[in-house]
Amino acid sequence: MTTKSEIEQLFRSNYEIMLTLAIRLLHDAETARDIVHDVFESVLSENLSTVTPAYLFTAVRFACLKQLRNLSLRERFNNLYA
Repeated sequence: MTTKSEIEQLFRSNYEIMLTLAIRLLHDAETARDIVHDVFESVLSENLSTVTPAYLFTAVRFACLKQLRNLSLRERFNNLYA
């Protein structure tokens, strides 16, 4: 099980890189920050045996893709009703 101190170390060493990845995918800094924080919040709330930087980057990437997919759906609906 990963301890809080290990997760804190992962946060300190990988936050900037994860944020940069999210900003490049989303082109929205505020949403990118929210996604990165949500990933760390989910890591803290779940009892995962090991958390690696690769796991964190993958989680951020998938969360960004999910956000883009939902955004595209909303945009499609707005265009239909406009």
